[in-house]
Amino acid sequence: MKRSLCMLLCAALLLGLCACSQAPSAGPRDGGSGIGIAPTDAPAGQEPAPATGTEPEPAGLTEPAPTPAPTPAPTPEPTPVPMRTRYVIPEGSTVAPAPDPACYGSVSLDEPEKTLEVVQRARDLGLLRPDERVVFDPGVDFYRGADRQDIQYYLDETILVICWKEVVDGRTCSFAEIKIADPSQFRRKLADDQVNPVNRYFCTELHQQTNAVLSLNADFYQNRDLGLVVYDRELLRFPEQGYAGGYTFSNCLETCFVDSKGEFHFTELGQITGREQMEQYIADNDILFSIAFGPILIRDGQVQECFWYPVGEIDKVYSRAGIGQVDELHYLYMSLNHAPEKAGSWTVNEFARHFGEKDVRVAYCLDGGQTGEMVFQGQVYNHVDFGEERRVSDNIYFATGIGATAITEPIPDRALLRLQTAAEPLPEHESCVVEEGPYALELLLSTDRPVRELKILALSPADGESGLTFETRELFDLGELRPERPLLLTLVIHGDLPSCGFSYVDPDGTFHRCAIGLSGESGEPMFWEF
Repeated sequence: MKRSLCMLLCAALLLGLCACSQAPSAGPRDGGSGIGIAPTDAPAGQEPAPATGTEPEPAGLTEPAPTPAPTPAPTPEPTPVPMRTRYVIPEGSTVAPAPDPACYGSVSLDEPEKTLEVVQRARDLGLLRPDERVVFDPGVDFYRGADRQDIQYYLDETILVICWKEVVDGRTCSFAEIKIADPSQFRRKLADDQVNPVNRYFCTELHQQTNAVLSLNADFYQNRDLGLVVYDRELLRFPEQGYAGGYTFSNCLETCFVDSKGEFHFTELGQITGREQMEQYIADNDILFSIAFGPILIRDGQVQECFWYPVGEIDKVYSRAGIGQVDELHYLYMSLNHAPEKAGSWTVNEFARHFGEKDVRVAYCLDGGQTGEMVFQGQVYNHVDFGEERRVSDNIYFATGIGATAITEPIPDRALLRLQTAAEPLPEHESCVVEEGPYALELLLSTDRPVRELKILALSPADGESGLTFETRELFDLGELRPERPLLLTLVIHGDLPSCGFSYVDPDGTFHRCAIGLSGESGEPMFWEF
């Protein structure tokens, strides 16, 4: 019995020791000592036991891991504003930058179409707009006689000049087409820079004094008492003594004024009656200089007939000279001069008609005869009457801007508008019917970028301070004209004077008013600003 009881106690003790060796150690919350052996692997689906000495968090109270702050989106870089470098010759400067001899060139009369490669280079330089028309035509009848000269040119990023001789109505005409980048490159020169100079100079001498690319005769004002002189914005001569027909010496000529943008302005006979009024006109129109000879040859694309004029012997046949404006900062000089085997002359009205065939916007008659002269690359290009130069008191000239004051500025955001005969198939478009009938035209007005406040206008001719202009009446307000949706216009063009036009605001905020007409040369629709 005793022996059995002892055996049972030994067995129980043994079982207790085994149980203790297999049980996990209790943590402090279980009343244990906290000393034990942690299991190396937790059962599947369970979190590992907390590290020794760490009190586990109650279930459901675990704080979530902090959410990382979102990475801010990168700030987009501002769109760079296109910039350009503009070269400005200071007002009052008597000498322009010298032209680069490497920029001169010539094209053989046997390959005149190669001149168009020069024109394309001017487009590539940004000097000519992609669609800007040039007057030069390789298909004309070039003069090839005793005074033959090849087509000559000058081109840099600020100026293009093309000179050629052409047979017009059996007579020799010399032309110079000029495109400049800045208005300051179109300048006037007075002998010794004085309104009453003691000396007179050949045009070639004035050309050299000013570093001109191209020099042209002007009005030779010192050769007569008639006409006024504006120079560097100042009214330097304004003779007020009486003249026949109620005119004065200062207003008996139609006068051409050139403003700070290189645009032409005209005054009519008798329009300005006093010095104070003239000074106000100069200020109102920002006039830089004047040319007082005339008459006006072309205005608003229309040839002007003249039946009486106090200078120029308009009804007789003489050598003639004139300057016209083709487009913004784009000009054409034309002279009719005697040549050895093609001698001949025109009246002023004949000269105007032939000048009009070049499709210029405006044109003005300069002093002709022996005074009519163009100088290029230091040499007289056209044939001067009597075969020699005449000393004069003044000239006008065009200069390169390279080497002048450089100004970096944003490129103006200008829209390019086109007007063309509508052709099938028509794109999606807006429509405006101005006038219908058997002679109605359908024209498509389009733009390469949006323009604001496009309005179709009825035009009525009116006299303005700078010549013929138009009173306007609104017919249709489109609002915005967009590249993808042009405007189809149905209208009738009556005669030579425009009766319809349009206005709009460019992306740069510039306001434009334009008249619609037909080209006298090609019969194609065209428009011009007024």
